[in-house]
Amino acid sequence: MYFHVVVWYNPNKDSYYYRKYSTFSQVYDVGYTNQYGHEVILVIDLLYREKIPLKKRILNSLISFLQKF
Repeated sequence: MYFHVVVWYNPNKDSYYYRKYSTFSQVYDVGYTNQYGHEVILVIDLLYREKIPLKKRILNSLISFLQKF
């Protein structure tokens, strides 16, 4: 699953913040300014791997251990 992290700059408060988007309803490019005057500073594309549940990891480890014998 892909995520996009967009770093925004708020010139009114002179602060930075970020948002994580799973899908873009709008394409954010560096330099884009929204209706509130916040500017996009950085866009990062991330590939997120889902966590395997603990029960399944233990079961896989046990099966792997038993197969060695």
